[in-house]
This record gives sequence, structure tokens and C-alpha cells, in this order.
Amino acid sequence: MPRSYDTRAPDRLIADAGAPRRYDPCSFDALVPRTVTVLSLLTVALAVGACSATGEPRDEPSQRPSASGGDGASDAGATSAATPEIDRLAFVLTPSGPRILVAGTDPAGRLESVWLDLLDEAGEPAAIDIDGDGNPESGQLEVPREELDVPGPSFFLEVQGAAGLERFAKRVVARAQQQDGTMGAVHMADLAPLAVRSAGEPCDPRGFDACEGDLVCDDGFARAGGLACDDTRPRKGSARKGSPAGNDGPAGNGSAADSDGRACEASPTAGRCEDLGAARARRCAAAPLLSVGAVVTGTTRGASLWDPPDGCASALRRGRPEAVFRLRVARATPSLTIETRIGGTNFDSVVTVLDGCGARASALACNDDDPPPVSRVKLTDVAPGDYVVVVDSLTRAGGTFELAVTTR
Repeated sequence: MPRSYDTRAPDRLIADAGAPRRYDPCSFDALVPRTVTVLSLLTVALAVGACSATGEPRDEPSQRPSASGGDGASDAGATSAATPEIDRLAFVLTPSGPRILVAGTDPAGRLESVWLDLLDEAGEPAAIDIDGDGNPESGQLEVPREELDVPGPSFFLEVQGAAGLERFAKRVVARAQQQDGTMGAVHMADLAPLAVRSAGEPCDPRGFDACEGDLVCDDGFARAGGLACDDTRPRKGSARKGSPAGNDGPAGNGSAADSDGRACEASPTAGRCEDLGAARARRCAAAPLLSVGAVVTGTTRGASLWDPPDGCASALRRGRPEAVFRLRVARATPSLTIETRIGGTNFDSVVTVLDGCGARASALACNDDDPPPVSRVKLTDVAPGDYVVVVDSLTRAGGTFELAVTTR
């Protein structure tokens, strides 16, 4: 019989049904290409395991299990300034299946891994047998630090469960393990529906809740999702960001002047649900301007306003950070190639080209994996005009990239 979960025990819960599984992106017995499936039930929906988050370290560690709220989320008490701790935990039911979200802080860089245990209604280790073969599988997962994105003091982890997991698992327990083996405070969250927010209501772009209908959670930046006032820079010998090749162009939103020392402007709807069309229009107006021959570097950030079209990338990878550019084609061009380059791209990218920015804009081309982590689209008989180029990340962490527009 699997033993009960004991929050006082210094060792980790191991169900008799099987040993804990350590997440390994190179282990193909637990890996669907670019999507990690653990025990056929849990999917780490990140190529590198996790993604960045923001958070401030708190003063004192919480020593008590945290009961979940109505949205399936658990907010921890204060955390030590030097100890890795989980600040927020959620176990939410989505159309794709249950999803586990973990956010925390690691100001001293001591985090070794995050341990997750699934429990049933009685609080016992979940006996998971989704295929009904009579051989239950372990409901424990360890996600090591190297599979997390750890930007300074914060970490974030998303685990997507398969549909049907909710029949067996009703609660998740999470703990952070330090490099010396010390386990952090126990945090618990009950499975609950994903909270849906209305226009103007507070939201969390990491996925702890969702905006209804054609609304999106504002990422907090008024310009290009962080790109135009961050680190999208031209390569030596290429066009300046914000201007056609060989022309500095006027300063303004999306211009080089924005990235050379000007801070991001806070959006008036930051952290709240807003109209998707309005968010797209604002981001397009702020997007850096490219021309044929440009080679730029950038970073994917912020809320996702354009997901790759169906069939181009996994539907499980929607809502990831992106970068947006306006591409100006001055004259009719027989062939145009737009690609992320392997030497300057450190995440699994997707490139989509749209014929405009409006609600009715259509995808002209999309590519994922050519080969990973780069993507390449090729257009033929390209008419003069402006186009929209979206560089999507397939991970919530995102990263930096090099983007080139050539006539080959």
C-alpha cells in the first residue's frame, strides 16, 4: 500500500507503485518530441523545463502546508532572503488537462530541484492508471534546476497533465530542494477550475488565471512587449532597429532611440485583462521596423498576442512570449527568406509572417524547427508593402535570438 504523505518527514514521498521520475529532456522513453511526457500523464510543457517569473524575496520562511484557494492556487508565507522557496503553487483544470504552476524565489542560487507529488482525494499518493492495465505509475516528479529557467532571484515551472489525470490526482504537493539536500517548506494546492477574468480585472500572464473571450493579460509594457525598449539591436553592418536598411529613420516608438537608454513605459492596463485587438494595435505601432537585408538580435518577452497557426506548432505551446517586427518590402521581390539563426538563438523558436496586424490578418507562412532551435520561412513573389513578423518561443522562458531577412 502506498503510504500517507507526512509533511514532517525529512525524506521525500515515494509511492510503492513506483520510483520517482527525474525529468530528463534526452530520455525518449519519457519524451514526445519537444514535449516531455512523464508517465504518459504529466507533460513539462517547456523544451528547457520552465520559464521566467518575477517576484520579490520575503523575510521569513513558511513552515506550514498552504491550503489552496478557490482558484486552486496557494500563496506561501514569507521566505528567507537566502533560501529557495516556493511563493505560489496552483493545480488548475484546463481543457487540455490539469496544469501545475510553481513560482518561487532563489536569491542565493541554492536551488537543486523542485519535487512534485500527486495525491488522491484521501490525501494518499495517487495510484495513477490512466491506461487501465492494472499497473499504477508513480505520481512523483523531480524537475532539476538545469531544466528550470532561473533568471536571478526567481524561478517558474509549468507542468501540463494529460486529460484524464484529474480522475486520479486531486491535490499536488510541491517542495524546493536545496543543493545540500535540505527540503523547503511543504506547499499544497487542490485541483480547481482555472479562474477566468473579465475586462479590466487583475490577471497573471504566467497562466495562474486566464482572460475571457478576446481578452489578453497585458504584459505591462506599452511598446512591443518589451522589445522596443529592451535589447533588440542591429548586427554590425545591418540596418538600425526602427529604420530601413541604410537609413536611420525617425525616432519614436520602436525606433533605435527607444532601445538606447529610454525606459519602458508602463501600460495603463498593466496586469489586467484588455482587448486583444487594442493590444495588437499598440504592439504593431511600436514594433521595430525591418527591411530586406536586416540582421537583428532580440529577446522574446511579454504576453502572447499571436500564436503560431494550427499545424505549425503544438497547441500545448500557446501563450508563450514573443517578439514582433514590421517588415517593409520596398519593391517586388521574387524570393524572401526570414529566419532565426542558430548561432544567436538560444530557445526553440517559431517564425510566422502575417499580411497585416488587424484582427483579420492571415498567416502567409510559419515554420518551427529547421532544425531546432532555429526556424526559417520562405516567401515567393512578395509584393511591396508592410508585413508583420512574429518570433514565438515554444517555452515560457523565451530567450534571445538573431533574426535575418534575405533575398536568398
